[in-house]
Amino acid sequence: MAEIRWRDEYSVDIVSIDQQHQGLTSEFLALMDLLRGDAPVADKLDAFDRFTVLVRDHFRHEENIMRNIGFRRFDAHKQQHDSLLADVGSFRANLGGMLEHRDIEAVHEYMTYWLLRHMATEDSRIMSHMRGEKY
Repeated sequence: MAEIRWRDEYSVDIVSIDQQHQGLTSEFLALMDLLRGDAPVADKLDAFDRFTVLVRDHFRHEENIMRNIGFRRFDAHKQQHDSLLADVGSFRANLGGMLEHRDIEAVHEYMTYWLLRHMATEDSRIMSHMRGEKY
C-alpha cells in the first residue's frame, strides 16, 4: 500500500498551515505503523482518537486564518471540515471491528482519501485566494 508523504504541491503558501499539514502527514504515518503493529486494539483506538483531535484542532486553526484573510469560500470550506469530522466519527464507530479483523488496508485507504483529498483539493484554494487567482 502506498504511503502518503508531504509534497510541495500540497503547500498553501501559509507557513503555519503547511507546517501543520506536514505534521499531520507525519502523524498519519506513525498512526498507520501503530495500527499495523501488535498493540492492543484499545491502544490503537486511543491513537486514532488523538489523531482526529489533531485534525480537528488543525481545522480550527485553518478556519481562523481563512476568516482573517477574507477567504470567499469560508462557509463552504468550514462545512467540509464539519462533514469530514462527522464522517470520521461514523468511521470510528466501526474501527474496533476492523482492527480486530486486521483490515488495516481499508483503514489506510479511508484515511488517505479522507486526509489527502481535502489537503490537495480544497486547501489549495486558500493559496489561490492569497495569490488573487480565481478559484
